[in-house]
Amino acid sequence: MKRYASLAAGLLLLIVGSAAQAEDAQPFVTNKDVDLTMILPPPPANDSAQTKA
Repeated sequence: MKRYASLAAGLLLLIVGSAAQAEDAQPFVTNKDVDLTMILPPPPANDSAQTKA
């Protein structure tokens, strides 16, 4: 049982350490790199069948 407790404590430290590093990470792609308005279609109009459904 003591072995499992030390394993669980080590796993917890690993998870907490990786979460702390993830806060400092930068995104791979920003809105300046990719213009999504050129890729994605415009939203449906307010009076279209899609919005009324």
